[in-house]
Amino acid sequence: MGTPPAAPLDARSEGWQAACVALLGTRGCAVVEGVLSPERCAAVSAALVRARARVREEAGPAALDAARDRGDAMIRFLEVHEPIFLETLALPPVLGIVDAVLGGDAVLRFQMGNAMPGAGDGGGPPTQPRSWHRNFGRVPGRPGITLEVALVLEDLGPGTGCPVVAPGSHLRADAPPPDAWEAVAEPLPARAGAMQVLAGTLWHRESPNLDARERLTLVQQYALPWVRPYFDYPRMLGEERLRSLPERTRRLLGGDARPPATPREFYGLPGERTFRARGGA
Repeated sequence: MGTPPAAPLDARSEGWQAACVALLGTRGCAVVEGVLSPERCAAVSAALVRARARVREEAGPAALDAARDRGDAMIRFLEVHEPIFLETLALPPVLGIVDAVLGGDAVLRFQMGNAMPGAGDGGGPPTQPRSWHRNFGRVPGRPGITLEVALVLEDLGPGTGCPVVAPGSHLRADAPPPDAWEAVAEPLPARAGAMQVLAGTLWHRESPNLDARERLTLVQQYALPWVRPYFDYPRMLGEERLRSLPERTRRLLGGDARPPATPREFYGLPGERTFRARGGA
């Protein structure tokens, strides 16, 4: 803490991954540009809007309105509705940093769209806490358990809902008093197409979106394979669709992290198992 803000990295430049790992170790956060093209940003934004409409139809408007009144406007169950979300969770720059920090057996804990209401939306409730919080508790001796990647679809700054972080706070084991981090707080702005990478134990808060319209980001949290995900992705997608995906994507979705339920699953060949044996077999 107390170090000057770090300049954004570029996923198209040599050495960015090592620099990102170093920043995550010291500051607990980094911004990496050049992850999504402008066309892909627009496609993901449009897919989020369509997915939200479908989820609203399936869950019922009353249920989603009640959730929004509680401050929960996250868009969930994306993978079922739009194939593009199965692609974004395994983007090469994203996987590069996930594998470097968590290892090649990391799984997806959740993937959600964050819809930040704008001032023109009546100043609706925030989608994320504006008080200081961290997204995963700190386990002594195991700092690298989860990693959060937010794909930025439009420029985010202090006036348009970018997160505010306390650099270095991921190394602190105890929970400080509320607002104790304000003295070292820094906004984490990012341009469209970048990813904001946060250690799961980094203390941060959201800032209001003062623009006239909402801002959308795609938030993906990855974890070590023994951490329980938010959703049962294999059951959600179905076995046939799961097995049609690339092997690394299937592992990210927990396809190889399920405990065996039958003798065939336990004793079966590697291609038939629902778990990975020790040694990667």
